[in-house]
Amino acid sequence: MSEFQHRYLEHRARKAVELSDQRIRLSRRSRRRFVPGVPLRRDHKLALLRAVADAPSSCNRSGIGVEWIDDNAGLAQWEQNLVGGKRWAHRGSAIMLFWASSQCYSHHDPAVGATLADQDGAFAAAMAHVEACRIGVASCYVCPNLTEWATGSPNFYNGSRFVGALVVGYPVFPDLDAPPKRSAEEVLL
Repeated sequence: MSEFQHRYLEHRARKAVELSDQRIRLSRRSRRRFVPGVPLRRDHKLALLRAVADAPSSCNRSGIGVEWIDDNAGLAQWEQNLVGGKRWAHRGSAIMLFWASSQCYSHHDPAVGATLADQDGAFAAAMAHVEACRIGVASCYVCPNLTEWATGSPNFYNGSRFVGALVVGYPVFPDLDAPPKRSAEEVLL
């Protein structure tokens, strides 16, 4: 077994224990309301970044990076650039922009490389979202679409592919945003 496969199996075993906690699964919510003007504590920021670093990736590529935006000007600018984040994303303490390295996800079929990048970005964002719930931070995923004004060409910036964003902050009225949970039977198609 290769060193990378061994690391992956250790990671899976560790995450299986952490994710088995029903409190996390049942309390997971996407929230768009945050306590205004309160920056995330350093340990919370590092916990979210650690979750991204530990996220599984296709073929152990680990080609997803995060751009952390937490200044008011940056929050306001990126709120306008995120399709789906308009009129609310600036209220978070930070926006985590997920970028996939074009070099890491290069493939002779560009559609395959884009799919792998999108999947790995979604896993990284999901792991950060679950970690946010675990540590009491509110978060909401924003779809991986940018305005052309932001990039000059759709979804590319500085040689990387944009694969999603997570707006994070401390929750206001934690139960207010909580939609009713569907039963397992309601999920089945």
